[in-house]
Amino acid sequence: MKRKNLLVLFVGIALLLQTGCGRNLKNVIRAVALVVSAISVKVVTLPDPRAKVVGVAGLVGQVITLVVVGKVEEYDTAPNRPDPEFSTVAEVDPVHFNQVPGDIDRPKLPSDVNAALKAAGEIVDNSRLVDMSLRKYYGALNAGNAAKAESQRAATCEFLFKLDASIQAYSNALAAISDDAQGTGFASASTTVPEVLVQKEQIGKNVFPPEEEDVLTQMHATTEERSLARVQAGLVEENNINPSDLTGAAVLVSAARLSNRISIQDELPVNFSCSVAPPSSAPTLTEWGVLIMTLLLLTAGMIFIARRRPVLVATTGIGSGSEFTHGMSRSLFVGGIFARVLAVTFAMVLIGFGAVTSIFGPVSTLDVIGALLCALILSYLIHLLISAAMDSRTKSG
Repeated sequence: MKRKNLLVLFVGIALLLQTGCGRNLKNVIRAVALVVSAISVKVVTLPDPRAKVVGVAGLVGQVITLVVVGKVEEYDTAPNRPDPEFSTVAEVDPVHFNQVPGDIDRPKLPSDVNAALKAAGEIVDNSRLVDMSLRKYYGALNAGNAAKAESQRAATCEFLFKLDASIQAYSNALAAISDDAQGTGFASASTTVPEVLVQKEQIGKNVFPPEEEDVLTQMHATTEERSLARVQAGLVEENNINPSDLTGAAVLVSAARLSNRISIQDELPVNFSCSVAPPSSAPTLTEWGVLIMTLLLLTAGMIFIARRRPVLVATTGIGSGSEFTHGMSRSLFVGGIFARVLAVTFAMVLIGFGAVTSIFGPVSTLDVIGALLCALILSYLIHLLISAAMDSRTKSG
């Protein structure tokens, strides 16, 4: 393949990194929250009790998403908002959203909804505690009190780990609700892009639906938090709304998938970090790590066999087989073959990412890097096999 074509592919991958995974994930999350809100407001008036139960979870989820995303975005401004009262650890009155009643015929649904409501309250609590602790930390720094600053830093990190855990618990509960809600009035309910945009405009004018006003009351939302919700809703643009998310069944899946995608650590001030993982965590290989390790082992095995041991390679159409002797007559790297294989592999990766992005929304930077590394290693492995096969045919000829 010509160098020009390879250049086009590399430019395509660069654009994918900039747009596919770099597209503002938080705008997509905000848009999904508004879609959930638009559908939930409809279903809570339906006679279907199961639809109402899911609608309650949807209303709570929409409100806490806008408030918490707004609060998290303000974490990096903590140095400009120091709290001079840094002698004590931050405390809040815990938020307890009203639990929904059980269902004799389908008990798992209300149980999962109540789990989501419990996790939602913990998200609100921990997001507030992180903000308060950060401000106390910078208050202590400004006062030159290193001991109190370290104490507040430790408290911030503890609340941060709890916030991450509560977000994960909320995501798990949403995934369970998504399965439970199939066949209910919520799953079949739908909205339109104009309706979602109307919802955005109303919230922007501080006119929350009555059901969401109740949620704000239950969480004791401050004037500042209501303002954060209005600002977050106003950031949603029409192109952030995925047309495939306009049904209850689809948007629940998206909400569960996106609910734990925001990295809280990335929102902290530049000179603040929590480098110590919580004690309960254990280092593990990610799925991409396993794939990369597997491909590297396969490639290493192929090189070992090709360089060190004679092997009988079955072929088709040319006798019964042929043999690799000590050291392949071809080099372990054939630039022309590798370039062609790499171009085809990267093209397939681009197509795959395009399909995934259009169906599921933005992909993470980790997924892009993992896929590109796997594509690079796989291309080299395939190039070795092709080179070996060509060498075998040459010998047998």
